[in-house]
Formats: sequence, structure tokens, C-alpha cells
Amino acid sequence: MKRALKFIVIFLITIALIFHFLLPRFIIEINNPILSTARKIVGKTQYENRQESKLLRYDYIGYEGIKCVAYINTVPDSIRKGTVILVHGISANHFQFEPVSDLLTKHHYQTISLDLRAHGLSEGKFCTFGAKEKMDISLLIDDLKRKNLISNNLGIWGLSLGAAVSLQSLAYDERFKFGIIESTFTDFPKIVTDYMQDYTGIHNEALGNYMANRASTIANFNINDASPGKICSQIIQPILMVHGDADTKIIDDYGKANFELLSSENKTFETIHGAGHVNLWEVGGEAYFDLVLGFI
Repeated sequence: MKRALKFIVIFLITIALIFHFLLPRFIIEINNPILSTARKIVGKTQYENRQESKLLRYDYIGYEGIKCVAYINTVPDSIRKGTVILVHGISANHFQFEPVSDLLTKHHYQTISLDLRAHGLSEGKFCTFGAKEKMDISLLIDDLKRKNLISNNLGIWGLSLGAAVSLQSLAYDERFKFGIIESTFTDFPKIVTDYMQDYTGIHNEALGNYMANRASTIANFNINDASPGKICSQIIQPILMVHGDADTKIIDDYGKANFELLSSENKTFETIHGAGHVNLWEVGGEAYFDLVLGFI
């Protein structure tokens, strides 16, 4: 009996330690060796394995002195209509937006594709879901402005994590004139709870909240700064918000909630019927890109 009780106590302590120290790192530590190995096993390394970009690499110093990398797809000044900063999803890098970059430059928009902190060739250990990334982006804009390498007609286009970062940036930096927001969440603890259920089958809001708070403590950011829904009321720029109605990763109700909170007078919500989380461009096709270009 004593042995059984001792085993139970050790087991419970081990589980508690795992939830306190290990699992929160899976949320924020993109290059965690366990996660990296898992992605290789399931073949989800299509962006990580690519290193050589056809675009002009641009190195800059982000918030907290982090060395960050962006890639410029330039357009001659004489025909340039504006600049769009492109922000990828979690565990991806700037290559994810390659088709969008090509499309926009074809229509005379310069693009700047990011490797967010802790992604691609940018440094940094933790993803902070917009809390610090928005400051990285503002410092990039400062640097490009000093060198006259960016247009005043400046927009931002983000997907999933990148869309959450983009919303934070739109609220933080008034130099952005418009935003295209695809497939993003509203509340950081809620999306942690959702993903925990998706990967483990466990749905427990108290545990999800605990994990989110632990992750923000480890990565040293304010948990409220990682919840786009808390800042949407500060956004006044024109916004095109897009979500697939077949998205099972981040449900379209979250996109609609963000949309309702926006203070923008010029805002449009577009549902891509049959689209999941990251295939909006493929499912929406030419009609979707025509919509985006018309909005811009």
C-alpha cells in the first residue's frame, strides 16, 4: 500500500513538473529540439529546409538587441505603389509568403518578407505572439526609413501567428496605412487551450490559462500583449480580415470577433468557403487575390 501511494505521489509530482517546466516551452520555443524532431518525422519542414532566397536579405537589430532578418522584393521608385510587410505563421519563415510577394511586385508593390524572431535566420529563443515582434517591426521600419528604402504607403499582411502580430503592429505603429489579416485568434490563453485539446484531447480552460501564463513568464512578455482582441479597438486603419469557414485550427468565430472589435471605419470581413487554416490562397484562387488588390 505504501509503495502504491509513493508511486502515485511521484507520478503526480512528475506530471506537475512537466506541465510547469516543459510543456509551456512547446508554445514559445519554436526551435525546441523535441518539436524540431517531431516536425522532421512528420515532414513539416518545407520552410525550415530552405535557406537560399532569391530576395535581397536585409539584416537589422530588433527589440532587445535581437538580430533579425528580412527580405526585400524591390520595385523601381518610378512605378512603386507602396510597400507591404509580409508576416508568416508559426514555425514557418519568409518563404511562406513567396507567392504573395511575387504577385504584389508584379502589381508594383514592394514587399518586405520577415523571418520573425526565433524563426528562419532571425535570432531569439522565444516567440512572443506579437508582444515583442511588433517592436521588432517598428525598428525595421525606422531603419528602412532612415535609408529611404520604404514607401509611405505602408501596409502589413499576416497569416495566423503573422496576422496576430500584424494586428498588434497596426495598433502600435500609426505609420501602417492598411492591413490584411488572415486566420488569426482573439485570445492567447483560449488558443493555447484549443491547441492543447487538438494535440492531446484534453480541454481544460484552467490548465490552458496556466500554460499560457507560464509561457509568457518564461519568455518574459505580458500575456495581454499577446491577445489581439484586447487591442483591436485601437486599430483605425482600413482592414481586410479573412478566414476560412473550414478552419479547424483557429475557428472563424475568432476572426469575426476581432472584426467586430475593430474601430476602423473602412473594414471588410471575407469568408473563403471551404478553406482551412493556411490554404486561403489556394482555395480562394485568383478571385481572392483580385479582392486583395482591389482593397489595397
